Amino acid sequence: MNEITKRLMEPFEPGQIRKRQGRKGMVVSYIDGATCLRRLLHATDGRFSFRVLNWDTTGDLVTALVELEIPELGVFQQIGVQKVYEDSGEDLIKGALTDGLKRCCYIAGCAIELYEEQDSAPRATASPRPSSGYGGNGNGQRPTPRPALGTTRQAT
Repeated sequence: MNEITKRLMEPFEPGQIRKRQGRKGMVVSYIDGATCLRRLLHATDGRFSFRVLNWDTTGDLVTALVELEIPELGVFQQIGVQKVYEDSGEDLIKGALTDGLKRCCYIAGCAIELYEEQDSAPRATASPRPSSGYGGNGNGQRPTPRPALGTTRQAT
């Protein structure tokens, strides 16, 4: 395991981890976009590139196909998703981009321990999900679980 991967996989401090109620009453742990970006900057010493390959609005979803290249690890592509609500505001594309970045970082090793914990997470008491807000804005609030949509290819 190289040094960048080790730094990406370092556990997060409890104050950096947020929690929300997910589907079926499950408590979901996540990190926000800024925390993810700070870890990426630290782990790579700022040596990475992030590109938006495409974005689209279909129905009530904004999606963004993004690419993260970390020279020693390769190129990661993911699809970020943002749910559109009636009062979603104007940051829908930014939310989809942040979600895509977080998904790329996860594939590279960042915050893996949070996803491993979800299988054994305690059930939350039932409370209604807010019908407004940003939804899947890259801050862990998404209406559906994250599917494994990414592909990885080695840098040449």
